[in-house]
Amino acid sequence: MNVIDPVDEQSAGLCRALEPVLATSPVRDPAAAARLGSDAILPAVIALRALQRSPRARGWHGLLHRRCRILPADGATGAAGPEGATGLPAVDVTERAGWQLVRARAVVGPSRSGGRWPDGAVVVHELARRLDDAPADAAPPRAPARSRSAGRAPDRDTGARPPGAGRAVRIGVLDVAEWAEAGGDRNRVHTVPGAAREAGLRVGVDDVVAHGLLLAAVSLALV
Repeated sequence: MNVIDPVDEQSAGLCRALEPVLATSPVRDPAAAARLGSDAILPAVIALRALQRSPRARGWHGLLHRRCRILPADGATGAAGPEGATGLPAVDVTERAGWQLVRARAVVGPSRSGGRWPDGAVVVHELARRLDDAPADAAPPRAPARSRSAGRAPDRDTGARPPGAGRAVRIGVLDVAEWAEAGGDRNRVHTVPGAAREAGLRVGVDDVVAHGLLLAAVSLALV
C-alpha cells in the first residue's frame, strides 16, 4: 500500500489552490510556478497550523496576520524554545493601543519543511486581535518597517497599478476559499463577508481578505 507523505500532501494541496490564480497571469507554466511559490512558504503554513493549536492563541477567528518571516534553520536559530517539546510554537502575547499582539516562533524541521528548506526553517508569525475597548475605527498597529511583510493582510485593493508594473493576477472569493482549505487557515476574515471589517480591517462591509501567505506565494511564484 502506498502511503502519501504528509508534507507532499500539504504541498500538493497548496499547489492546486495556487495554480488557477497564476493561470490568470501570462505565466508559461502555472503548475511549475505554483510549485515554486508553495515550496517557498510551506514552513510558514506548517507553523501557522501549529499556532492554531496553541492555547495562547485564544481562538483563531478575528486574529489578523501582520507579518511573517522565514529563516533557514541552523545551530544558532534552530533551538526549539520553551514550547518546542510539545510541537507548539513559542508564543508571546502583549497588548498595545487597544490591540492584543501575538508573536509566535516555530521551528519546522527538515522532514516537514519541504525541498526549498532542506535544513528546516525558523518561522516567526506576528498577528493582532482588536480588544473590546478599542475604538471602532482603530487599525491594527503596523509591523516595524525594518522587516519585510509576507503575511500582513492588505488594505482594500483600489485596482490601481504602479507605473511599470509587470504582471497582475486575479484572486477571487473561490480562490481564497480553496487556499483556506489547503492551508488550514479558515479564519472568518477570509471566508465570511464582513468579518474582516468587524475584526478591524478597513475594507468593505461585504469583503473578505486574501491570506497573506497566498499573496506571498503568488509573488514568489511570479519572480
